[in-house]
Amino acid sequence: MVATEELLRSLHPERDYEQMFLMLQQEFPTPMALAMADLTLRTFCVPAMSRLMVETGEFTRRGVKRMVDTSILQSQWDRNGLDSPEGRAALSRVNRIHARYDIAAEHFTFVLAVDTVIPIRYAERYGWRRITPAEKAAMHAFRAEQGRRMNIQDFPPTYDQTARFLDEYEQRTYAYTKANEELAVAAVAAILETAGLTGRSAALTRQLLLATIPPRVLEACGLPPVPRWQRRIADGLARAMSRADRRRRSTDDLDDLPAIKLLYPNGYRIPDLGPGE
Repeated sequence: MVATEELLRSLHPERDYEQMFLMLQQEFPTPMALAMADLTLRTFCVPAMSRLMVETGEFTRRGVKRMVDTSILQSQWDRNGLDSPEGRAALSRVNRIHARYDIAAEHFTFVLAVDTVIPIRYAERYGWRRITPAEKAAMHAFRAEQGRRMNIQDFPPTYDQTARFLDEYEQRTYAYTKANEELAVAAVAAILETAGLTGRSAALTRQLLLATIPPRVLEACGLPPVPRWQRRIADGLARAMSRADRRRRSTDDLDDLPAIKLLYPNGYRIPDLGPGE
């Protein structure tokens, strides 16, 4: 903890945001993993977005491949850096995929805001130490630079403004539709299958994930509400798991996921990931 505090004091979020961003991933693996289900479901709460995603069929027909490919692509710049060869290639691939669809500019901004704010909120809620204002600023700086490279032009200029934009946008746009529910059910199943979970372990993990997600997100996705007593149990378990993060730094290799080994036993090429041309 002392070493972490000393290192953080030596870093500046506008200059060292990539290093600080990577530290957040390494020091808070449990909150970051829990946040993934939440931020995935939030993209299905906006009917205009879910309608397009159902039309593509990527989640409803090929959920595991969609989840795996998205995780691989984002990990290239999240873990290797935006200027790394892998990061640049992955961003180029994502931009090519997005260019095929008629996606509103505000939807890009919303998704980037989700990726900025929700992991921080999970770390604040479950993390083994406090998140500093500088770390929030670094998270924002990293995602803002990612957005610049994706031609997202109206991203809010600070973390606090991004959080406010996200809350207001959700309040204005969230509404249940059948498309939301189809996507949410498919995505939760894909998350569990991607992790190689089956049977009782899958059922328990599903309940843990849903119990950490805000009721308004579950409602907009058509997923069943979680009783308060289950939320209290899930919160306690998540905090206990997160306390173990203090004694280790995450060195998890995404390529070790069972679904990645199954889909790509001989490895993968970044230009081949995502839907076919």
